[in-house]
Amino acid sequence: MIQKLRRYEVHRAKKQYNEIGEEICGEELVFPLEAIITVTTGNTTYSNLIQSVQSTHTAVFYHGDLRQGDVIVDDDSQYRVDYVYHSLRRGVAYLRLGGDYNGR
Repeated sequence: MIQKLRRYEVHRAKKQYNEIGEEICGEELVFPLEAIITVTTGNTTYSNLIQSVQSTHTAVFYHGDLRQGDVIVDDDSQYRVDYVYHSLRRGVAYLRLGGDYNGR
């Protein structure tokens, strides 16, 4: 199946520290990203009461700076970035459906 690049919004929470050194979420950065998002098989497993969630989607992009923890927003869904791999010509991001906006 051939897919075209679609435009998405990427939301990134800029982390800041208060006067006693606690990490707090500061302003939110929003920038566009053209990518292809495909469905992969993901699952949730538990081992010694630790939840492990495998990525449910994969994104391929050619331009842009995507980082772990970013949230990609579509018209009706949102994806949280689990891991990003940059190669010479493209980037591949492993996503989890249902990320949140505040960068946590």
